[in-house]
Amino acid sequence: MSVRRAERGDAAAIAALWRSLFETHAAIDPAFALREGAETKLVIAVLRALDDRGAAVWVAEREGACV
Repeated sequence: MSVRRAERGDAAAIAALWRSLFETHAAIDPAFALREGAETKLVIAVLRALDDRGAAVWVAEREGACV
């Protein structure tokens, strides 16, 4: 496993991991359930963070996939 700075091409994978985190929390408390279409908004949020010069987004990568 390696850690590297995230790139725009990682946005969908990061959003999927973020969604998975919300789904785990929603299983415990439905208040964390995401609305339909949330995946698109998560990708947009990741892209904004990647474009923000004041933010640093990092990913762990194993065998070419973000984990």
